[in-house]
Amino acid sequence: MPGAVQMSDNVGIHEKETLDEEEQEKQAVKAKVEKAIGESFDDDDWEYVDASECHVGSLDRGATGVFSVECYRDGDKMYVLYNPDSGMHQYINDVCYSTDGGATWGYKHLHGMEGGPMYFVNDTIIMKEGSLIDMGQVMYGSWTSEFSRLKVEEINKMIDLLGIGDSWGGISFCNQDAENNMITIHWFPGEDTKDYFYKITLNLDTMEKVSEDDPYGLEEIGEAYAKTGYIYADSAETYLDEIELNAKYLKLISLFGNTTWVEREIRYAINEIYARKGYDFTGTSYERYFAEKDWYHPIVGKQVTEEELNSYEKANIDLLVKIEKEVQAAMPDEA
Repeated sequence: MPGAVQMSDNVGIHEKETLDEEEQEKQAVKAKVEKAIGESFDDDDWEYVDASECHVGSLDRGATGVFSVECYRDGDKMYVLYNPDSGMHQYINDVCYSTDGGATWGYKHLHGMEGGPMYFVNDTIIMKEGSLIDMGQVMYGSWTSEFSRLKVEEINKMIDLLGIGDSWGGISFCNQDAENNMITIHWFPGEDTKDYFYKITLNLDTMEKVSEDDPYGLEEIGEAYAKTGYIYADSAETYLDEIELNAKYLKLISLFGNTTWVEREIRYAINEIYARKGYDFTGTSYERYFAEKDWYHPIVGKQVTEEELNSYEKANIDLLVKIEKEVQAAMPDEA
């Protein structure tokens, strides 16, 4: 039994030493951050979070409000976000950074997505784009540089697809591989991150893809849409395949978890047949969509009669209407 008591004492001493070291570290970082931003924290308002080398604090500026401060560390590199100004799911931070343990500091601004964490892999910092318009984009930079947008052409084309941008969900980062300087990025269509629609593993040295996964085939669809501006560019000269369309839409309903995107695309696909012939959509919910198409040349007041449609167009309209009804019946609460 004495041995057990002795072990407990040693553990207690070790724990106290560990706590003392953490407290000393916390206070040392706090002092450096206070010097960098020119303001002081109460001890209770400064906290060491975990082994990710993140410290957080808050500044109570009275009537102005309470402002958060975050400090990320990697050895002698320090990155401090403060003076956050947020709104509409975006934030703008003042940033100060040091690469010599806080001896000297540089300053800049950062525009990011509210609630979107920053990821640090060696000398690279990567995060979501800070714009509601471009929510599917990713930014990257170093501890000292300004941020740049990651160029992922496949994502740009997918976002342009009907409804993808409108119902944009999120991005997640995982598998940070410091040894090989890589990170994996997933793109999701909604808040539910159960199924991604695109994934890449990124080489952070070159900012090029090491691998990719497009499980729903949206890259090919997005490529065709970007090239022609049509959902179905050949619907005036060939019969659409019912089996292929059903397979496509079932996959997309599974991806999105609702029929909104599919119903919207089907309705636009029907109307683009009329739009080709100059149908005037002025004053309708389709006006803006077709006005953005280079191929669309409306004739003022023009209505398209059935006699103006060829056999392919008539059959394809009938097929799309049929599928639309089946989609609505499949998930009536979404109709």
